[in-house]
Amino acid sequence: MPIFLLLGAPIAAPQAAPTDPMRVVFVLVLVLLAIALVLVALSKWLRFRQGFSAQRQRELLWAIPVPWDIRQAVRELMRSGDQARAVSVLREAIPAVSLLQAKLLTDRLVEHDDHPTGYAEVVREIRERDPELDARLRPLVEHKAEIEVVRLLRERLGLDLRIANELAKSMHE
Repeated sequence: MPIFLLLGAPIAAPQAAPTDPMRVVFVLVLVLLAIALVLVALSKWLRFRQGFSAQRQRELLWAIPVPWDIRQAVRELMRSGDQARAVSVLREAIPAVSLLQAKLLTDRLVEHDDHPTGYAEVVREIRERDPELDARLRPLVEHKAEIEVVRLLRERLGLDLRIANELAKSMHE
Protein backbone atom coordinates (compact mmCIF):
# COMPACT_ATOMS: atom_id res chain seq x y z
CA MET A 1 0.00 0.00 0.00
CA PRO A 2 1.41 3.40 -0.91
CA ILE A 3 2.65 5.46 1.94
CA PHE A 4 0.60 8.59 1.09
CA LEU A 5 -2.63 6.62 1.63
CA LEU A 6 -1.47 5.56 5.04
CA LEU A 7 -0.72 9.11 6.00
CA GLY A 8 -4.20 10.24 4.91
CA ALA A 9 -2.99 12.56 2.20
CA PRO A 10 -5.52 13.18 -0.54
CA ILE A 11 -4.72 11.76 -3.96
CA ALA A 12 -3.85 14.61 -6.29
CA ALA A 13 -5.02 14.33 -9.86
CA PRO A 14 -2.25 14.82 -12.37
CA GLN A 15 -2.26 18.35 -13.73
CA ALA A 16 -2.29 18.92 -17.48
CA ALA A 17 0.51 21.01 -18.80
CA PRO A 18 -0.61 24.47 -19.83
CA THR A 19 -1.10 24.76 -23.58
CA ASP A 20 1.19 27.06 -25.44
CA PRO A 21 -0.82 29.60 -27.51
CA MET A 22 1.73 29.43 -30.33
CA ARG A 23 1.27 25.67 -30.55
CA VAL A 24 -2.50 26.16 -30.89
CA VAL A 25 -2.01 28.71 -33.67
CA PHE A 26 0.44 26.41 -35.43
CA VAL A 27 -1.99 23.48 -35.32
CA LEU A 28 -4.84 25.67 -36.60
CA VAL A 29 -2.70 26.90 -39.50
CA LEU A 30 -1.80 23.31 -40.39
CA VAL A 31 -5.46 22.29 -40.33
CA LEU A 32 -6.44 25.23 -42.56
CA LEU A 33 -3.64 24.40 -45.01
CA ALA A 34 -4.78 20.78 -45.13
CA ILE A 35 -8.36 21.88 -45.85
CA ALA A 36 -7.16 24.23 -48.61
CA LEU A 37 -5.08 21.44 -50.15
CA VAL A 38 -8.06 19.09 -50.13
CA LEU A 39 -10.27 21.74 -51.76
CA VAL A 40 -7.71 22.43 -54.49
CA ALA A 41 -7.29 18.72 -55.17
CA LEU A 42 -11.07 18.26 -55.26
CA SER A 43 -11.56 21.13 -57.72
CA LYS A 44 -8.81 19.77 -59.99
CA TRP A 45 -10.40 16.34 -59.88
CA LEU A 46 -13.85 17.74 -60.68
CA ARG A 47 -12.50 19.72 -63.61
CA PHE A 48 -10.73 16.64 -64.94
CA ARG A 49 -13.78 14.46 -64.38
CA GLN A 50 -16.14 16.83 -66.16
CA GLY A 51 -13.85 17.19 -69.16
CA PHE A 52 -13.00 20.87 -69.04
CA SER A 53 -10.24 20.54 -71.62
CA ALA A 54 -10.22 23.03 -74.46
CA GLN A 55 -10.66 20.26 -77.03
CA ARG A 56 -13.72 18.84 -75.24
CA GLN A 57 -15.21 22.32 -74.86
CA ARG A 58 -14.59 23.08 -78.54
CA GLU A 59 -16.48 19.92 -79.53
CA LEU A 60 -19.52 20.94 -77.47
CA LEU A 61 -19.84 24.59 -78.52
CA TRP A 62 -22.62 23.75 -80.96
CA ALA A 63 -24.90 23.08 -77.97
CA ILE A 64 -24.71 26.68 -76.72
CA PRO A 65 -27.09 28.89 -78.71
CA VAL A 66 -26.10 32.49 -79.34
CA PRO A 67 -28.82 34.99 -80.29
CA TRP A 68 -28.43 36.61 -83.70
CA ASP A 69 -27.77 40.15 -82.43
CA ILE A 70 -25.10 38.96 -79.98
CA ARG A 71 -23.50 36.90 -82.73
CA GLN A 72 -23.31 39.94 -85.00
CA ALA A 73 -21.86 42.12 -82.23
CA VAL A 74 -19.22 39.49 -81.44
CA ARG A 75 -18.29 39.18 -85.13
CA GLU A 76 -17.87 42.94 -85.50
CA LEU A 77 -15.69 43.12 -82.39
CA MET A 78 -13.58 40.19 -83.58
CA ARG A 79 -13.10 41.78 -87.01
CA SER A 80 -11.88 44.96 -85.32
CA GLY A 81 -9.44 42.86 -83.28
CA ASP A 82 -11.08 43.41 -79.90
CA GLN A 83 -11.37 39.82 -78.74
CA ALA A 84 -11.40 40.77 -75.06
CA ARG A 85 -14.49 42.92 -75.55
CA ALA A 86 -16.11 40.21 -77.71
CA VAL A 87 -15.61 37.65 -74.94
CA SER A 88 -17.02 40.13 -72.43
CA VAL A 89 -20.12 40.78 -74.56
CA LEU A 90 -20.68 37.06 -74.97
CA ARG A 91 -20.34 36.35 -71.24
CA GLU A 92 -22.72 39.20 -70.39
CA ALA A 93 -25.31 37.84 -72.83
CA ILE A 94 -24.92 34.20 -71.74
CA PRO A 95 -23.90 34.09 -68.06
CA ALA A 96 -23.68 30.29 -68.07
CA VAL A 97 -20.69 30.41 -70.42
CA SER A 98 -17.28 29.99 -68.82
CA LEU A 99 -14.33 32.15 -69.81
CA LEU A 100 -12.80 29.27 -71.80
CA GLN A 101 -16.09 28.58 -73.57
CA ALA A 102 -16.57 32.26 -74.37
CA LYS A 103 -13.08 32.50 -75.87
CA LEU A 104 -13.61 29.38 -77.98
CA LEU A 105 -17.13 30.46 -78.92
CA THR A 106 -15.96 33.85 -80.21
CA ASP A 107 -13.53 32.06 -82.52
CA ARG A 108 -16.27 29.69 -83.67
CA LEU A 109 -18.75 32.49 -84.36
CA VAL A 110 -16.26 34.15 -86.71
CA GLU A 111 -15.51 30.87 -88.52
CA HIS A 112 -19.00 29.35 -88.80
CA ASP A 113 -22.21 30.89 -90.12
CA ASP A 114 -24.37 27.95 -89.08
CA HIS A 115 -24.11 28.29 -85.29
CA PRO A 116 -27.52 27.84 -83.59
CA THR A 117 -29.28 30.99 -82.47
CA GLY A 118 -31.94 29.34 -80.29
CA TYR A 119 -32.57 26.31 -78.13
CA ALA A 120 -34.97 24.79 -80.68
CA GLU A 121 -32.10 24.63 -83.19
CA VAL A 122 -29.89 22.92 -80.61
CA VAL A 123 -32.61 20.32 -79.98
CA ARG A 124 -32.69 19.59 -83.74
CA GLU A 125 -28.89 19.34 -83.74
CA ILE A 126 -29.00 16.83 -80.88
CA ARG A 127 -31.45 14.69 -82.83
CA GLU A 128 -29.18 14.76 -85.89
CA ARG A 129 -25.79 14.40 -84.19
CA ASP A 130 -26.58 11.86 -81.48
CA PRO A 131 -29.50 9.54 -82.27
CA GLU A 132 -28.68 7.40 -79.23
CA LEU A 133 -29.00 10.41 -76.91
CA ASP A 134 -32.20 11.42 -78.68
CA ALA A 135 -33.60 7.91 -78.17
CA ARG A 136 -32.83 8.12 -74.44
CA LEU A 137 -34.30 11.63 -74.17
CA ARG A 138 -37.63 11.00 -75.96
CA PRO A 139 -39.26 8.83 -73.24
CA LEU A 140 -38.08 11.24 -70.56
CA VAL A 141 -39.54 14.20 -72.44
CA GLU A 142 -42.83 12.35 -72.99
CA HIS A 143 -43.09 11.60 -69.27
CA LYS A 144 -42.13 15.19 -68.43
CA ALA A 145 -39.12 14.04 -66.41
CA GLU A 146 -37.36 17.39 -66.75
CA ILE A 147 -34.82 16.70 -64.01
CA GLU A 148 -33.73 13.48 -65.69
CA VAL A 149 -33.51 15.25 -69.06
CA VAL A 150 -31.26 17.92 -67.53
CA ARG A 151 -29.12 15.28 -65.82
CA LEU A 152 -28.71 13.32 -69.06
CA LEU A 153 -27.86 16.44 -71.07
CA ARG A 154 -25.26 17.48 -68.51
CA GLU A 155 -23.82 13.98 -68.36
CA ARG A 156 -23.58 13.42 -72.11
CA LEU A 157 -22.84 16.94 -73.35
CA GLY A 158 -21.12 18.49 -70.34
CA LEU A 159 -23.45 21.48 -70.38
CA ASP A 160 -23.85 24.04 -67.65
CA LEU A 161 -26.94 23.52 -65.51
CA ARG A 162 -28.64 26.68 -66.81
CA ILE A 163 -28.11 25.80 -70.46
CA ALA A 164 -29.22 22.19 -69.91
CA ASN A 165 -32.31 23.45 -68.09
CA GLU A 166 -33.23 25.79 -70.97
CA LEU A 167 -32.72 22.95 -73.46
CA ALA A 168 -34.95 20.67 -71.38
CA LYS A 169 -37.67 23.35 -71.30
CA SER A 170 -37.52 23.78 -75.07
CA MET A 171 -37.80 20.00 -75.51
CA HIS A 172 -41.01 19.98 -73.48
CA GLU A 173 -42.58 22.68 -75.66
